[in-house]
This record gives sequence, C-alpha cells and structure tokens, in this order.
Amino acid sequence: MFYKKSLLFFTKPLSLREFYFCVANVVTKDKTANLLFKNKTYIFASMNSRERILLRIQKALQTPIDAPVAKPSLTHQPFKPLIDESLEVCFAHAFQQNKGDFYFCQSLEEFLWTLKKWLAYHKIQYLFAEEPYLQTLLQIPLIDYEIDDIHWEKAEVALVLAEFLVAETGSILISSKRASGRKWVTFAPIQIVVAFTSQLIGTLAETMEIYQERNANSFPSMLSFISAPSQTADIDHTLVMGAQGATKLILFLIDESVNETNN
Repeated sequence: MFYKKSLLFFTKPLSLREFYFCVANVVTKDKTANLLFKNKTYIFASMNSRERILLRIQKALQTPIDAPVAKPSLTHQPFKPLIDESLEVCFAHAFQQNKGDFYFCQSLEEFLWTLKKWLAYHKIQYLFAEEPYLQTLLQIPLIDYEIDDIHWEKAEVALVLAEFLVAETGSILISSKRASGRKWVTFAPIQIVVAFTSQLIGTLAETMEIYQERNANSFPSMLSFISAPSQTADIDHTLVMGAQGATKLILFLIDESVNETNN
C-alpha cells in the first residue's frame, strides 16, 4: 500500500469498508493524490450506490465553484406560446402530442354513449367511479360501476372529474378535493377524465392563480397536473410505463357552448 505524501495512523482495527472510507476522505482533499491497490488505481468498486453518491457530494463541497449558481427567472416563459387557435384546439393538440387519447363530445348524451361503446369494445368489467355527479350520469345509459373498496385491486378503469385543463401544456389538474381523493390518480391502469370546455385555461400560471383564488379558504392537500400516461426512465435509462400512475390516459371534453346556445 502506497499513498503519496501522506501517512495514515489508526487507533483501532477497521473493517475493509471503513478503511476505504478513511482513505477516500484523504484522497478527496488532494486532487493530485492517487490510491494504488495491487498496482492498480482503486475506484471503490466495493461501495454501494448510496456510498458513491455521498462520496461525490463530499468531493463537490470541497471544490469551490468559479461563479455562484444562477437564480431562476420568474418572468421567463418556459413553454411554447399558444397557437393562434381556440383553447379547445390548443389543448387537444398538446394533449395528443403527450400521447393522451382525446374525445370531444358536443353534449352529455354523446359523451355517455361514446363512453359506453368504449367500455364494451375494451371489455371493461371493473369501472370505478366515486364522484356522485358521475354516478348519476352513468345510471342514464345503464353503465355498471364499482364503489366498493373491496374490489379496488381489480380496478381496470377509474373515472374522475377534472378541476381545470391547461391549454399550453395539455395538462389536466386533479385535486384531492374531489370525492375520488388521491387513490385513483395512481391505482387504476386506465384513467378516464371528464371535463368541460368552461374549465379550459390558457397558461399554467393563470390556472394556478385562478385555482388559488377560488380555493383560498379550503385549499386541498394535493394538486396533480397530469400531462401524459405515466412513464419513467430513472432506472438504467429503461422506459417503464405505469410506474407511478395510469398506463393509458383518456380525456372526454364536453362542449358546453352548444347547450348555452340552445338555451
């Protein structure tokens, strides 16, 4: 064992891992130092991932940076500007780019019969709907639904209501304030969201501002912006679908302007 310009003394027996940590602590303080083990540069292969990360953090903290970290700009707009179309078209364009399935319905009747056909075509047996408003609608075309938590592990589809739709990102705002709470955001492999054209808002900033104003006295414990089916590549850069939510995201947007015109 050889270490350049340093001599280490230990007052008690150390395990092999403890010894490596002691030497690593010295190595990180000297950029020119090399730890030689069996005539080869040792890279701490015996350490687990947590230990390697802590070692890198320790080394980074001991190395001064030339310039301070830049502060984020609160005025910069990170998203592309809205296209010169209606909010419905802007949202549909962004939502479909995010690989969501989009259905535009001109009335509640069209939504219910389209939903019934979709469920029959995909042979869905366990549809969960805990919103009283949605339960009332589902009774019109005689669509069966579950509300008993005993069968939640068999859930194939969760039907929920949206709070708002963000046109610039194609995102759906869902909160724990609804009767469905938090669980159906992640449990069911297929998530069907029901929304109305009056819930469309242009930008993400406007959405948060309006929502905070309307819920100032009873702000929910959870807000979730859903922009696409759940997917992640955090582990070994391997794409995994449904790791943190639904593998399929469907939105039924119901047009309210037709009903307003007829009235």
